[in-house]
Amino acid sequence: MPKPIKFLTNEEIEERAAEVLDAHVEGGRAKPVLPIDIDTLTECSFRFRVSWEPITDPPGCRTYGALIPTPESKSSVAKLILNVNFRDFLTEHVEVERLTRGHELCHWIIHVDEGMLKSGNLPFDCAEPPVRFHRAQYAEKELSAEKKNRLAHFALQDERAYRALKRQGSDPEGCIEPAWMHRQAEHFSACLLVPRSPLLDFLKNGADPAFYGTHVRLAEKFKVSKQVIQIRLKKLDLIEEYGPGKFRNIRSSGRFGF
Repeated sequence: MPKPIKFLTNEEIEERAAEVLDAHVEGGRAKPVLPIDIDTLTECSFRFRVSWEPITDPPGCRTYGALIPTPESKSSVAKLILNVNFRDFLTEHVEVERLTRGHELCHWIIHVDEGMLKSGNLPFDCAEPPVRFHRAQYAEKELSAEKKNRLAHFALQDERAYRALKRQGSDPEGCIEPAWMHRQAEHFSACLLVPRSPLLDFLKNGADPAFYGTHVRLAEKFKVSKQVIQIRLKKLDLIEEYGPGKFRNIRSSGRFGF
């Protein structure tokens, strides 16, 4: 798998997500209507055609969604496939589907251009562009034991779920999304769904970013998981994790507008 030509920092990726908010969401990055309507954003603003279809994962992978460019279509620019094998799970856990849609949108915003012109990750000139499978371990830390059991149950309903990965040329990992790309897409999605300004505005009212109760309220406000909120706060250098599920407030006076 080709490596990225240009390393994008977390700040650069957050800026790309903020540009999407400015262009397509009422209120822009500063005062967006919450929660972010990711369905309208992907299906109307960016003209993705959403389709529930089976994605047959190779061993060690768990793929909720995939983006397939459709340059031949006049009504859409890409097909956003949601894995029907996990439909019950994604329906029950809307926050996971929302993050998945944002993840795939990142591929369109950042990786289609980077991929087509530089690394070839999402080419337009293939009759059947490949699905980029996601390694299961990418998301393991964000899943509870109960959710893992549900996922295993849904995946095993499809007897093809563990079909061997078809090699692409000499690269046995040709169909697996590389770690750097996955991290960028997850960060983009979190920044899109949890914009910086309304997040910091919430905390200005005195909520302690290290408290579990704050994470719960923020998760409800932005319609994401508590884990996404915690990761977002850590990447903004507002909290640090000093033990499993234990956080301390490290924000400085006046920093980020406080």
